Amino acid sequence: MLGRKLADGLELPEEALNDTPLMTVCGNGSIVDQNYRRITAFCGREVVLATKCGRLCVRGEGLGLEYIKKDIVKIKGKICTILFM
Repeated sequence: MLGRKLADGLELPEEALNDTPLMTVCGNGSIVDQNYRRITAFCGREVVLATKCGRLCVRGEGLGLEYIKKDIVKIKGKICTILFM
């Protein structure tokens, strides 16, 4: 509640203040996930990220990590399924 009020007052997105995962999907070719905690599994067909709200599982073909930063990761490849667990 306080995070929402603060975000509204400062005109900031709420996810910037409380580490809520924010995912940007670009067609079926890439996903950028912000505020992830760690990569828990990785292979060419599946990438699993731990987030504050649970796990995010990306499945597809030829998946790879284009870049990894402190709290941002970009997954590239042919994305077929996105699951929240």
